[in-house]
Amino acid sequence: MRGQLLAEALLVATDPSQIPKCRWALFILSFLLPKTWLLYLASVVIGFGAAIIWTGQGNYLTLNSDSSTMSRNSGIFWAMLQSSMFFGNLFVYFQFQGKTKIDADTRLLVFIVLTVLAGVGIIFLLVLRTSVSSDSHDSIAAVEDVPPLGPLQALKNSFALFFTKDMALLSLAFFYTGLELSFYSGVYSPSVGFTKQFGANAKQLVGLSGIFIGLGEVFGIAYLAMLCSFFLGFGDSCFNTQIYSILGGIYADDSAPAFALFKFVQSVAAAASFFYSSHVGLHAQLAILVATACVGTLSFCLVEWSTYTKDKQKNKNEMDNSCVQGSHAGLA
Repeated sequence: MRGQLLAEALLVATDPSQIPKCRWALFILSFLLPKTWLLYLASVVIGFGAAIIWTGQGNYLTLNSDSSTMSRNSGIFWAMLQSSMFFGNLFVYFQFQGKTKIDADTRLLVFIVLTVLAGVGIIFLLVLRTSVSSDSHDSIAAVEDVPPLGPLQALKNSFALFFTKDMALLSLAFFYTGLELSFYSGVYSPSVGFTKQFGANAKQLVGLSGIFIGLGEVFGIAYLAMLCSFFLGFGDSCFNTQIYSILGGIYADDSAPAFALFKFVQSVAAAASFFYSSHVGLHAQLAILVATACVGTLSFCLVEWSTYTKDKQKNKNEMDNSCVQGSHAGLA
């Protein structure tokens, strides 16, 4: 979580294209040697790396989009990202088929394949084009010739942005996405795997649950569980694509701190959810999710409506000014 706060400052101090891209591969490799201390260490490493790469991703997406393509690009990015859930979980589904315990050979094969795929992803990141020129008129974040901020000033700006009205309201939506993220990634699928009513296929259904979550992003009790997986993914996709779009639109000139705050609040919520999920029953967790979903949706709609009315008034004023200037030119 601290990494999220430092991410924007680090992006200012360094080239975002040189962020540590290999940390996901290192995290996956840690599962080849299942040690508690190594898992915790790898979790810290990937957490810090994720703070930087997610903030850089949001900033990169904003710099390479304009006001008419931000929503489209956010949707394409999220669909491509979550399609990995379908293919990855399909692979796991067949590897875990008919197994009540995961043997060492199966674990080795799964994580070697995932590590290779992570390596391919790193290569693609290395060949990404640089951001569009700052003097482009089409860029949603056209930057004027102003001196660059230092890392400390960038960190201060992030804190200042956090206490603005719109960001405070959006933080409620961010918080829900964190709770929902931890629920579908760390609570729901394992709950399916430990449900005794599903019999010997319970472990296999963990992979199938992930597939349906992925399908939601882009029958008996078991079928009902898969349907819930689908809607978890669908809801997560709707929230995240809209959040990316509104952040890229409202905070075009401050995209790095805006996305850093988004991931920070989301990470705080995810950490809180992982903590209370081991102490609170499933029904209570679902009640918390429903309440935060309602509050988050309402707060997001308030910001969306406020932005819409401001843009509408701005366009009206520009039209009035152009009409006045035209009439003055005619009189002259």
